[in-house]
Parts: sequence; C-alpha cells; structure tokens
Amino acid sequence: VVMDCEDSSYNSTSEPELDSDPEDPERLLNEWLGELDSLAVVSEQFILQV
Repeated sequence: VVMDCEDSSYNSTSEPELDSDPEDPERLLNEWLGELDSLAVVSEQFILQV
C-alpha cells in the first residue's frame, strides 16, 4: 500500500515536469536506471548471502 502511494504521488508530480521541461525526463530516467542498477546489485548480494 505504501509503495502504491509513492507511485501515485511520483507520477502526479513528474507528469507536469515532462510537459514543461523536455530534458527533465531523461535525467529522471537516468536516476531511475541508476536506482534499478543499485537494487540489482543489492539483490544479487542478498541472494549470494542466502
């Protein structure tokens, strides 16, 4: 439930920015990919520990 709230608030705050600044979504995408990358590393380490 908490993640759903974060997703909806993130979407509502990021959509207006997409319209106003064409460069912003690219930076957000890069941040997202970076977070996914770090999450993948963390999950790999967790799996190796188990």
